[in-house]
Amino acid sequence: MSESFQTQAIHAGHDPLANGRASVPPIYASAAFDLGDAARGDALAGGDIDGFEYSRVANPTVDALERRLAALEGGIGAVAVGSGMAAFIKRIRIKYLRTFGAVQSPFNAYLSLVGLETLPQRVSQQVASAQRIAEHLTSAPHVTKVNYSGLGYTPQYELVGKYFPRGVGQILSFQVDGSADNVRRIIDGTKLFSYVPNIGDARSLIVDPAHITHREVPAEARIAAGVSDNLIRLSIGLEDVNDLIADLDQAIAAAY
Repeated sequence: MSESFQTQAIHAGHDPLANGRASVPPIYASAAFDLGDAARGDALAGGDIDGFEYSRVANPTVDALERRLAALEGGIGAVAVGSGMAAFIKRIRIKYLRTFGAVQSPFNAYLSLVGLETLPQRVSQQVASAQRIAEHLTSAPHVTKVNYSGLGYTPQYELVGKYFPRGVGQILSFQVDGSADNVRRIIDGTKLFSYVPNIGDARSLIVDPAHITHREVPAEARIAAGVSDNLIRLSIGLEDVNDLIADLDQAIAAAY
């Protein structure tokens, strides 16, 4: 039976019967695992069979995360490392994790597993809110341009339905008239948006890329990419969308 993304985000990668009937993946804090016998130990060390010998190489909690991520991405496998994800499963696990010890900790893997369970609901709300905010900004005073491929009039819109059937994400940007001083006043005037340079948070974030994320980019290249002094980037979180729209409206109005 084929399972949906939402169902796999909760169940994929975990077998309760193989884990003491635990309903959620347990945190395995063991540093090492019994090899059983010499033949099995040799096969494990050589990567000929799947299993666990040393948490420096693989761990059951991390394995559950890897299997769940692979299922969600439609992949054949995944390797969770201390600083991200990698492919070429067995070679990376045997050659690099064992050598450098970059395996992700079981506790971090557990937190990722818990977060994945509500990922579809969170992202769906963020995408819906971003769409609403982008549509609202197209007719907002002092807004001269909105960058969001889901609006329907961008050059990329024909590709949206093919590659992003559930929406194009929670990131958008918009340009305002006036100067960089007006941008600063808008940012300082928001009450719900946090002035933070990262993206993808549960909280809604606002930033002026020209002076924060792209400040080291040469001006000519930055402007050619559309990152002007009048650009504001938003990462939409989980707050009520009507509250976010009201916050932007009052901040823009007060900035002029």
